[in-house]
Amino acid sequence: MQTVTVITADIIDSRQALDQVAKLPKALSTIHHDLLLTPFSLSRGDEIQAVCRGTLEAPELIRHLRYACFPLKLRVAVGLGEYEGEGEGERQAVTSWQMNGTAFLRARDAIDRLKKTRDTKTALSSGDPRLDLIANTILSLIDAIQDKWTKEQWDAVHAYEKAGTLAAAADILGVSYQSVQKRCKAAKWSAVEQAEKSLPAICKSIGYW
Repeated sequence: MQTVTVITADIIDSRQALDQVAKLPKALSTIHHDLLLTPFSLSRGDEIQAVCRGTLEAPELIRHLRYACFPLKLRVAVGLGEYEGEGEGERQAVTSWQMNGTAFLRARDAIDRLKKTRDTKTALSSGDPRLDLIANTILSLIDAIQDKWTKEQWDAVHAYEKAGTLAAAADILGVSYQSVQKRCKAAKWSAVEQAEKSLPAICKSIGYW
């Protein structure tokens, strides 16, 4: 068994946006990360899932998922734990939907909790109450900020993160340097980025892995 992070998302009001949901497989295929064990994939019509190596080492993938699905709204659950498989004589899973273990059970538990509230859009379940309290507080604050992002702000943040400089991001978007800077500032991108980077460090400080 190995430690993994499972990201499971539920599309809110998916039946009212069937045309947009139909485009998701192509949009999800644009999400890449070195830590992904399985790509993000759609199942059951309105559920999305992927599995990452390690313990919450790439929290930015939650944001990447939301951006790929925009303007659809998502409930995103994060489960930390073990993946049962890939042992001697075991058949390797092709997709995340064929995998199981504590990380998957915790992600499912977190999704179920999210469906009972309207205020929270992201939840983490790790089996450690200390980590859950801290991480969920940070994730809730990130949600509160990102919930107000416009499409232009999402684009600016994504381009800036990808390109590394405001000037390069401006070239990608075909706008001025000042416009990218203004959009990222309005999105409070520096605060979101710092919050995301703090999560793996918090896991390590608590001694989760």
